[in-house]
Amino acid sequence: MSIIKSPKKTCCLLLFLTAILLLAGLKPGLASTWRGDSLINECKNAPWKIGPFRLKMVLSLSNAGYDSNVYGTITDPVKDFGFIAGPALTVYLPLKKRILFSFVESPQYVYFLKTKRERTWNNSFGGQVHYLFNKVLLSFGISFSDAKQRINTEIEIRPRVKAENIEGTVLWQPLSKISFALKLSKNKQSYSNYESFNLSSLLDRNEEAVSLITYYQVSSLRMFYLNLEYRYFNFSDPQSLLDSRGYTISGGLEFSPTGNTRGKIGLGYRLIDPLAAGGKNYGGFIADIGLSIKLLKILTIRASFNRDFPYSYLFENTHYVMNLYQLGSSLYFFKKIRLDFDYRSGHNIYPEKKSSSDVGQPQAEGFFPENKYNSYSTGLFYKLKGNIGIGVMAGRWTNKANYYLLPNISRDYLTASLTYDF
Repeated sequence: MSIIKSPKKTCCLLLFLTAILLLAGLKPGLASTWRGDSLINECKNAPWKIGPFRLKMVLSLSNAGYDSNVYGTITDPVKDFGFIAGPALTVYLPLKKRILFSFVESPQYVYFLKTKRERTWNNSFGGQVHYLFNKVLLSFGISFSDAKQRINTEIEIRPRVKAENIEGTVLWQPLSKISFALKLSKNKQSYSNYESFNLSSLLDRNEEAVSLITYYQVSSLRMFYLNLEYRYFNFSDPQSLLDSRGYTISGGLEFSPTGNTRGKIGLGYRLIDPLAAGGKNYGGFIADIGLSIKLLKILTIRASFNRDFPYSYLFENTHYVMNLYQLGSSLYFFKKIRLDFDYRSGHNIYPEKKSSSDVGQPQAEGFFPENKYNSYSTGLFYKLKGNIGIGVMAGRWTNKANYYLLPNISRDYLTASLTYDF
């Protein structure tokens, strides 16, 4: 059963909660909650001021260079030069120390020298309003994105994905170190069909979720969280067997971006309950870990691990288990030069048995598809100003699958990019 019937009802619920808070006589204050403090600091630190507005803007530049296999194909790989670039503008509007509006607009142009069909504009926009009280923060936001991009690790194609999201959050901080949040969200995703992949009928869906989160401030640089989430998946295709309910419990530590240790450690368990008759529950251990640790003035190491259960667009009405690992390091020389090394490895496993006709393999029933992928990269960056740097990266990506009689696929690249975390 849907938990959020429409964005209109979500808005009404949040307005109702706002009215209750106002009638309760909660006083506005700059030091409202830890999240409220963070928002106020973001607004104050914006470098430009025009009337009541505060603004900041950054220019993104990535993948500017050579790619030996644009489509990740087996035969006749397409080689090309390209880049992705565009500005990201954030605007803040504070009102009477009680209300803060924020807006983000980020258009990006994707350019290829020869592959004209892949040239496109991507865009994302988001807006939020925050009500600041002494112990309560009420937030409501909407966001839209329209981008042609690689969407996951299953296959190397670039479909156009459109997403619309609406969400509301009530954060209550009764004690200095303890806070609770209730979050409601509704998300709509639609995919363009890409060559032989009928992505629209496979993956178009609405997702609705409610989360209850507990936070504990371990120190000024570390925060523990525990999240309980219920999610409802409703696929647009009436023939889809993927409609389901999801239950997740997760927790971990989040680290401040100002400390020597940055990122998060998130672990949990997810159970997916299909609504189709005869559907079997699936799920298990999940992880969202990404850490960057500064050991010395000249050395930073990175590590990440992600595990989840995405829906598949290679095989109809199924999912797969995604495991993705990454290790890396940065060495700093002469204060303005940084040398990066990164290794990335992944393994996608399809737990459902497939017949030989399903996977194009001359094998008997009970065949489990899987694919493994690896990438290596080295980057050299030069510090321009502050934390801004520009660099060149060279790398190689390989993919090996045991379905559709696929041989190893590889891609080499040499690209330039901007970084705002030198």
